[in-house]
Amino acid sequence: MSSRNAIRAMAFGMFCLLLTPHTVSADEILASVSGQITVNGQPLPSGRVFFILDDDQFVGSKIKDGAFTVKRVPVGVCQVAFEGEGVPAKVGGGKSPFKVNVEAGKNQFDFDVKGQ
Repeated sequence: MSSRNAIRAMAFGMFCLLLTPHTVSADEILASVSGQITVNGQPLPSGRVFFILDDDQFVGSKIKDGAFTVKRVPVGVCQVAFEGEGVPAKVGGGKSPFKVNVEAGKNQFDFDVKGQ
């Protein structure tokens, strides 16, 4: 096998691993979370929302016209971070001051981010 084919095979294997769903333990309760994200009162046209768990793992979704839905969020307290045009760096990644308590069932959380 040529080195080019070996690299392609390795890349394909890594891609397949990324597609493997997150395994959930039998006692882990998952919930659905949806909401609206505005920046200075205006819906965020596009971006991403992340629910950061205690073990530095995260689940997330795309934001479109300010709206998002994440269907498999573990129940408990999560830090919430956002990315998108006009979203200040202070609410991205592990720096975000937003925290929510996700409860079993459906949850609705709306956020208004103050831009720079």
